[in-house]
Amino acid sequence: MTTREQELVDKIHKSSYRMLDEVDRICQKHHIQYFLAYGGLLGAVRHNDFIPWDDDVDIMMFPEEYQKLLAVQDEFQKPFCIVPPEAYGSQYYDLVPRVNDTSLKILGESSSVSAFYQNGLRDYAALDIFLIGRTPPGIRGVLYKLEMQIVYGMLGAFRCPTLSGIHGGLLGLARHILESLGKFSSAEYLRKLGMKLICRYQNRSGYDVFVTNGDQHDLHVNMDGAFFDGCVPIQMNGHIYQAPKDYIKVLEKQYGDYMQLPPESERHPHSISK
Repeated sequence: MTTREQELVDKIHKSSYRMLDEVDRICQKHHIQYFLAYGGLLGAVRHNDFIPWDDDVDIMMFPEEYQKLLAVQDEFQKPFCIVPPEAYGSQYYDLVPRVNDTSLKILGESSSVSAFYQNGLRDYAALDIFLIGRTPPGIRGVLYKLEMQIVYGMLGAFRCPTLSGIHGGLLGLARHILESLGKFSSAEYLRKLGMKLICRYQNRSGYDVFVTNGDQHDLHVNMDGAFFDGCVPIQMNGHIYQAPKDYIKVLEKQYGDYMQLPPESERHPHSISK
C-alpha cells in the first residue's frame, strides 16, 4: 500500500474498533448473539488485528438476533446509528443492515452512485451486518435459494444502474427480465418479501446455514449449522469480541487455506478513495 492508503486504512480501523466495541456493548447488555465475520474474523485469527489492508468490518447474526438489536437501536451512542435496508425508502442498495460511524465520512463510490442515493447513507464508515439463514436439505433448499435470487433480481429495478452489473449471456438476460418485472412492484414490498424469505426457516435446528444477504457466491456456500451453535470470545488487538463456536471451520469453508497471504498485488484497500 502507499503511505496515503495506509493513513486512510488506519483511520478506518480505528473507526471499526469503535463500532465493534459499541455493538459488543449493546449485545452483551441485552444477551444478543453476534459473530465476528469475514475479514474481521480472518484478521483476528491470522493477524490478531484487522487485516492490514482491509477497509471494512463485518459481523454475522441470525435474523432473530438482529430483530433484538433493532429493538434497542436507540441505545446506540452518537456518532453511531443503525441503518436498516428500509432506510433507503423507494431506492434499493442491498439487504445488508449497517452500523454507521457518522464521525468519519468516506468517499469511495462514483459520483453517479452518490447522486442516486441522495440520503448520504453510503458516505460513512460502516459495519455490515450479514444475516445467517437456515436452509432445508435437497431440492427444497435449491428451490428456496432460487426464490431468493428471483426476489433479489427484481429488487435490482430500484438499484443504482451503475451497480446493477448486468452483462450479456443467459445470466444477463435473466437479470434484465427480473428487473423489468420488478418495476411492477415497489422496493418497499420486495424488501419485505426478501426479509420474510430470510426468516423462513429461522427456528429450524439441524439445518445447514448460509449467508442470506451477501453476494451470489454466499448464497451457494452452505455451512454446518453446528459451527454457529453458540459463540466463543476471540481477542483482537486487546479487544474481545464474539466468534462462532467453530470459527476455524468457518474460515476453512470460506477461505480454504486461510493462513496463506494473498499476492502482494492484492494487498490494498478496495473501497476507499479519500
